[in-house]
Amino acid sequence: MHWLRARRTGDWIPAAIVTAGAFAQTVALVLSGRPDAAHPPVEVLAQATVLRGGVEPFIGARALNALVGMPFVLLAVGAAIALAITLRAAVSLPRLPTLTAFYAGGVVLVGGLAATIDEPGTLLTGWGAARYFLPWILAAELVVVAAAARRQASAVVLAVIVGLAVVSDFRLIDPPDDGWQYASGCLGGPAPCVVPIPWSWAIYWPGR
Repeated sequence: MHWLRARRTGDWIPAAIVTAGAFAQTVALVLSGRPDAAHPPVEVLAQATVLRGGVEPFIGARALNALVGMPFVLLAVGAAIALAITLRAAVSLPRLPTLTAFYAGGVVLVGGLAATIDEPGTLLTGWGAARYFLPWILAAELVVVAAAARRQASAVVLAVIVGLAVVSDFRLIDPPDDGWQYASGCLGGPAPCVVPIPWSWAIYWPGR
């Protein structure tokens, strides 16, 4: 975004500074490994990217669960068509705000998947891993709605799909109930205890 601005204004120093900072942050992310945690397999990351990056923005998280067992190639083709229509719709929008939205969503998506230690099942259908995909989903839907408002034909098609998804049940998956309201009563008390959290996490209270 800064390079586009620099190209228009001729002021290249801010763009160079931001680029250097982004490069340093990328290197830090790559080198900050977590040896005690297993990283999800590449095929799981690819499936999560397709399902939750290309399909979920248009049908919602609940309907997504029914697609997890479908052939990966079929899902990839569907996601590619949806994203191609979205990019085609984005052409009609102002360049800088559109690129900013896609950049913000893409950074969280790629960075989250690159550093995640979440379980494979959580990435594909889980509630907790939604944090990696929400910015991208928001960016895609903003582009679709903005382009549809300009009567861009391809965006209108996706807007209808999103509208049907919203009407049918477009909301986050309910988190699993581990009885937090009962188990957490020991926190702050004199006796040690372990309070379970969804997806094999737990809080250990040592007592006082």
